[in-house]
Amino acid sequence: MLRVSLPFVSFLGMMMLLTPQSVRADSDGYYCVGADYIAYQLRGWNWYNRGEHRLTVVRFGVDGPRLLGEVALGADFQPHAMDCGAREVVLQGFGEGYIRVAVALRETGLEVAELLRDPVRQFSPADFPTPLPNLGDYSRAGSTQIGDVGGTPVWLAILHHPVGGPRWCREVEAWVQIGDPEQPPRFSLQLYRGFAACEGPG
Repeated sequence: MLRVSLPFVSFLGMMMLLTPQSVRADSDGYYCVGADYIAYQLRGWNWYNRGEHRLTVVRFGVDGPRLLGEVALGADFQPHAMDCGAREVVLQGFGEGYIRVAVALRETGLEVAELLRDPVRQFSPADFPTPLPNLGDYSRAGSTQIGDVGGTPVWLAILHHPVGGPRWCREVEAWVQIGDPEQPPRFSLQLYRGFAACEGPG
């Protein structure tokens, strides 16, 4: 679940007050960035997602970030490539063979426009030489500029909080922020919150 903050609430206070529904990203959590949006894919383990692979798209504009939509991808696969175009997001990966999913960006939301399967094709690292960036369990903490709104930078901020326990090493949060990085953000929207296993990056 996404949560939006207006500039009247401090960033620290916002993180303490808002507790969105957590999901497990495992080795999902991959994303790509379009001209005015970020698209990211997660596999949830709660009553809402029920383990489905889902794509979420958040647009950013002068009025702040907003959810464009979320859609189930209709296939179980490990993403290896994502392309954020002007009108669609294309994901490629492997599950039971090669899978390609094209998600159309509509004004009213998202729609799976094409789902292709090739059960014969096998994964080859040479076909996907560039690792996908990650905002989930396999992310690295830090801020990355992902866009610009009227001269104001748009940031993807990933926070890692240490967590004690036999399995989980840290809590992971991912936010879209709009504003000067040296000041509290004008707008913030939480994209993800979950707990990362010990074998992921620090």
